[in-house]
Amino acid sequence: MRIVKEEEAKRKKMEEEKEIARKQQEQIAAMQAQIKAMTEVKKPQMFYGTSSTVESFVKESKEYIEKKMRGEMVEEQIIWVLTFMTEGATDRWKEMILDDLDNEVRKYVTIEEFLGEVRK
Repeated sequence: MRIVKEEEAKRKKMEEEKEIARKQQEQIAAMQAQIKAMTEVKKPQMFYGTSSTVESFVKESKEYIEKKMRGEMVEEQIIWVLTFMTEGATDRWKEMILDDLDNEVRKYVTIEEFLGEVRK
């Protein structure tokens, strides 16, 4: 009888441990979903140089950079922003900025400094 009780106690303990493990897995999955939602950031729309869209472009660019490119060099962040400028006046301005960066005519200390120029 004693052996039966011991086996039953072991079985019950194993079931409790399985339930604890299942709940922990559910919590981990929920936390992973929260982290994913927090880190998903949309990229900015293409920027064509219009004053009506400049603020949203700068805001979206800054938000993406803060969440996805925090450790990157400023020049890499600038080049990433410039990839969203491909037509008309913005394309010409982009090429001028890239030439200046290549020739070390311009040097930006922060991405905010560069985005300030985008606003102009």
